[in-house]
Amino acid sequence: MTPARTWKIPRWTDVAFLAAGLALLVWMIARQPLGDLGRACARIGPTALLTLILALGWHACSALALGVLLEGKIRWRTLLWVRLAGESYNALLVGVGGEPFRLRTLARQVPADRVMTAMIRERVLDLAIGFVFSAAFLLVGVRRYPLAPALRAAIALYAIVTLTVAAAATALVVSRIPGRAGSWLQRLVGGAQSGAATPLDAGRFVRVAALYLIARTLGLAEISLLLHALGLDFTLLTVGFIEGNLNASGTLAFMVPQAVGVFEGTSVMLFRLFGFAAAGGIAFALVRRARMLGILVVGIFLHWLGRDWKESP
Repeated sequence: MTPARTWKIPRWTDVAFLAAGLALLVWMIARQPLGDLGRACARIGPTALLTLILALGWHACSALALGVLLEGKIRWRTLLWVRLAGESYNALLVGVGGEPFRLRTLARQVPADRVMTAMIRERVLDLAIGFVFSAAFLLVGVRRYPLAPALRAAIALYAIVTLTVAAAATALVVSRIPGRAGSWLQRLVGGAQSGAATPLDAGRFVRVAALYLIARTLGLAEISLLLHALGLDFTLLTVGFIEGNLNASGTLAFMVPQAVGVFEGTSVMLFRLFGFAAAGGIAFALVRRARMLGILVVGIFLHWLGRDWKESP
């Protein structure tokens, strides 16, 4: 009997989508007067460094959340090291590599099934809370801002769908299913299970949810900081609506590595919606892109330091 053929996504597709995103980015930059773009970037200036500090803050919150899910079995310093190094792997290897690295590293201190369970819960909770956070601003914003009817309907539909996904994801994350997935992985690699799969208790759920809400708030602070540096007037709803749409564009354009070109295009569209200069939108997006690269550099540097850093007192 001929074995069934399995369909696989060709490896070149990531490169193709990346090239398309870069082409879109170059096209948008070329359409802006270089003088206006240069002045917008100059207005932001050293403020861009503060975005890196805010990003380290939300990564620190994520590391704390994973520590809560692991019941304090691993030091926060080690978790932050693994988080930042893993994010650098994801960026360098087009979205893959970070999770296996985190699992392999953390499993040296905690049984692999428990690490896998915690990582599943961490990622799903992060996704769910991000959806709820963004959808709340989107649903208010579509009623407040002058949008084309088709765009208003699309944004509202996206918000409703993501709220539904968030509810289902939350039900999943508090159940025994992540624990069973971790146990299955442990059996797959031939290791002994560390215990029966248990649901996530309410106390840890609340603590993890609070940490992710803080992380999302730091994301709003970054947007507010950049708008202020550009000399633009804004409200909390403006900032939240921008964050929600950027989150949506990243979700819908998941096939484009690091959403290159997509974030920048969405930023320009949103700046025009609020009556801001398009050059400011490009500068805003480029600074946030530079912040992503900054986190990549930090992650690579910490990985280079290795055990000497994460295990030192």
